[in-house]
Amino acid sequence: MAAMLEPGSVAALNYARKIVSIFIVIGATPLGTAALPYFSQMVASQDWSGCRHTLKVYLRAIVLFTVPITAGLVVLSHPLIRIVFQRGAFTAVDTAVVSRVQALLSLQIPFYFLAQLGVRLISALKKNWVLMVIAGVSMVVNVVFNLILMRYLGVAGIALSTSFVYLVSCALVYASIAKSLWRQGGLPQMPEPPPTTSITNEGS
Repeated sequence: MAAMLEPGSVAALNYARKIVSIFIVIGATPLGTAALPYFSQMVASQDWSGCRHTLKVYLRAIVLFTVPITAGLVVLSHPLIRIVFQRGAFTAVDTAVVSRVQALLSLQIPFYFLAQLGVRLISALKKNWVLMVIAGVSMVVNVVFNLILMRYLGVAGIALSTSFVYLVSCALVYASIAKSLWRQGGLPQMPEPPPTTSITNEGS
């Protein structure tokens, strides 16, 4: 879709992805790899309270780690692109375009991390069909929002669409997790009523 826009849009998108991808590869991939064994063990032992607790701990850590990084990439996008790429054929005009794309693309980072963690838990719950459904929905959302946003924002609209897709995917993943854990954990059982004793009136 970026190829449908003005010349240089594909290159701008690729340059903008480079720095964002570093944080994703360094952080999200090891996180998912480390979390899966813990989730698998707890699911196998049906430790649903432990599963919820571990999920909350990971979620809190992800938010504390990714939100400052995302804010930094958004605020410092222009000087960062200028320092890393602006030389030779990469001009100040290119820096302005790529930095705008990178700022919008950086918004995906917290949702990407959260989604990666949630995907591991869904896999541990053996509900991979849910991931297929979410992937299908995400693809449709991506195409639709690309077509809409690129008309108004150009290649930056594709970046914003990508971040929005990860937001949608993250919401669907955790909606599925909440439903699954609620079912697996079950409702608290009501105490059984005391046994009733039948009183027999004997005639005198």
